[in-house]
Formats: sequence, structure tokens, C-alpha cells
Amino acid sequence: MLTKYSVISIFFATLLVLPIKADNKAQPAKVKPKIIVWDLGGVLFRSSRMSLAFEIGLGSLIHYTITHLPSPAFTDLLFKVLNHVEPMPKNIPIIHDENGKELPYCMYKWITGEQTGPFINKQIQDFIEADNQPGFFTGNTQKKICTRLSNTLFTPQTFAHGVKPIKAGRDLLRACVAHGTTRMMILSNWDRLSFDLLRNNRTGKVILQHFKADDCMISGSIGYAKPDLHCFEHFLRTYNLAAHECIFIDDQLENVKAAEKCGMHAIHLDKGNYHTVADTLRSLNVL
Repeated sequence: MLTKYSVISIFFATLLVLPIKADNKAQPAKVKPKIIVWDLGGVLFRSSRMSLAFEIGLGSLIHYTITHLPSPAFTDLLFKVLNHVEPMPKNIPIIHDENGKELPYCMYKWITGEQTGPFINKQIQDFIEADNQPGFFTGNTQKKICTRLSNTLFTPQTFAHGVKPIKAGRDLLRACVAHGTTRMMILSNWDRLSFDLLRNNRTGKVILQHFKADDCMISGSIGYAKPDLHCFEHFLRTYNLAAHECIFIDDQLENVKAAEKCGMHAIHLDKGNYHTVADTLRSLNVL
């Protein structure tokens, strides 16, 4: 025979196993993303090897290749100079290039807007001309290449001129735009001076015409750079966005992991595999 207390116990036990409607509200993981946030370098743009060779000087390039087999380590050479000009202090967020190499502090200051490219270029030229480090350079050819490489990278007009769209990235972007349901935005590590030039030149417009000017955020304008979490938090806060509504696409895994920590859907463009990125976008119903 059920007592009053038995009935009450059964009633409350039943409540515990019944679905609670309040918990069935749309959860972040199930909400359809509304925004695709694109990285630029390595995803939508690349550096033109032909432009780089032209700016450095083809004669120097061939000579250096022959005398320094198996290949001219241009990045290593420039990074060596930059690290000597201004060593990396402690407690600074570490940023890497597309090959996983740690960027020198000068470049961190460049892409976060603390120093301009022309200022850094002058530091490098002064160091080369001073030549007060015996054995630092192997010869005049190495000095010339370093000088021209610095000019190419840190002169905004030259750098912007040497940037070209990646065809597969352009095609994927156009397909996403044609889908018509998603807002296109940019969050990229890029210096402000060359980005302003890129936005207004014919080559840059091939990509950037698909983005509203106000929807483009670059590290050189905000003082933070990926993968620093502050960069993502600043982006979300500035545009008043919910992280789960954003899909972030980047070719560097550490940036993808940082975006995920902030609650974004994040897609790693691994070794230029745009097909995998497209498949993921389709699974999220934005392509």
C-alpha cells in the first residue's frame, strides 16, 4: 500500500528523469555559425616568388645558391640579423611563421603596430653598414641579399606589390560569398601600412572586395597578434560577436587552437588542403 510519503517520493523521482525544457534551449555547439573569419597570409594571399627574386636581384640569387648549397636560407639570414638587432625579451607572446620558426621581436613589433616596417628596415641597414661583428656575414653577397630582402619585406609598397592571391583560396571565398548566408570577416597578422596599400591595389581587391572595410581586423591596428588570446577576445568584443557563431580559418595550427580556446569553430588549412576546409564548411551548412 502506498503511503502519502511514497507517492511524494515517486513524484519527485519522476521529475528527476523527465526532460527539462529549460535545458533544451539552443546550445552554442548546435547554433548555425553566421560568420566566417579568414586569415590572409597562407590562406587567401601568398608572397610571389618571382617578385621576391626580382627585388632581391636574380644575379645575387643564383650566385648565392651556387656557393651555399643546397639552398639559400634567406629567412635564417634575415632572422639572424633581426635577433641581433633587438633580442627577444621575456614574457612576450611567441609568434611563428608558416614553417613554425619563431619570429624575431622586431617582427612582433612590426605586425602589432609598435614599429613600422621602414623603421625596422633602417635598423637592419644600419647594422649591415656598421659591420662591427666580424664573421657575422660570410661576404658581401650575403650582405647585399640581406639588404634587399629587408627592403622587400619592410618597405610597404614593395611588400604589397609582391603579394598575390591564392587561386584555391579565392575560389573557396567566392563560393562562400555566393552561398549568401554568412558574413565574411578578416582577422590576420598584418602590418597596417602595407595592408592599406593592398586594400587599394588591383591585386588586393581580387580578394578584399568581398569584405566590408569595417569587417577587416589586422594585428597592426590593434596591438595584438595571433595566437595571443587577447587578439581573438578583442575581435569578438569589438564586433560584439558570440564565439560559437564564428568559423575561423587559418593555416597555422597554433592560431586554430587559440581560436578554439575562445569558443570559435576553427578549421586548420593543413598543407593547402582546401578540399578538407570546404568539406568542413559544408558540414556547418555555410557552403
